[in-house]
Amino acid sequence: MALEINLLPEKKKKSYRTALLIAVFVPILSVLLIWLTFSYQGKKDELLRIQQETEQTAKQSELLQGIKAEQINSNAAAVLQNTVNWSISYPARVVPVLEEISSLLPETGYFQSLSYSGAQRADISVQFDNSREAAFYLNRLKSSHIILEAKLLSITTQQLQTEESGTEEEETERKEGIPRYIAAYQVVFNSEELKAAGMEGSE
Repeated sequence: MALEINLLPEKKKKSYRTALLIAVFVPILSVLLIWLTFSYQGKKDELLRIQQETEQTAKQSELLQGIKAEQINSNAAAVLQNTVNWSISYPARVVPVLEEISSLLPETGYFQSLSYSGAQRADISVQFDNSREAAFYLNRLKSSHIILEAKLLSITTQQLQTEESGTEEEETERKEGIPRYIAAYQVVFNSEELKAAGMEGSE
């Protein structure tokens, strides 16, 4: 009986499974790496764009604030110049005029303010106990010799609180509030009458 002995080294079998896995995962990893690279670059570009827009917005805001400040200063200078021009062109004596229009008030009328809005025009604010007195005062203003024109601009209501009192009725009135009427007028003065009455000129 013959005995055969093979002294050559046995050839290793190739692992087809490993090759298959490599063939599948290498392209996937390559695609994933490419996607991550482009995604990172896109986020980086977007962040840079947002930063540039923020800087541009900040510069525009500073520019607008500077323009607004210049406009405010310009308007303030114009208002001041108009005030100076008005004081030169209309040197009315305020105290005599105020005394005249205050003397026309009814007993329950309280003078609040007088502000000039033009060379011969002024705005007046008065407080009354009832709305009828506002119309009554308007008629008196129209009849004044120093006023050419007078008109009632508005009437508003305010609730004034009184001090605490002993009676139940007065306590109820205090809680509910007593109404007061604030009337706004606009008047045009008669320059000739002011001059004749000695109400023009510096104080």
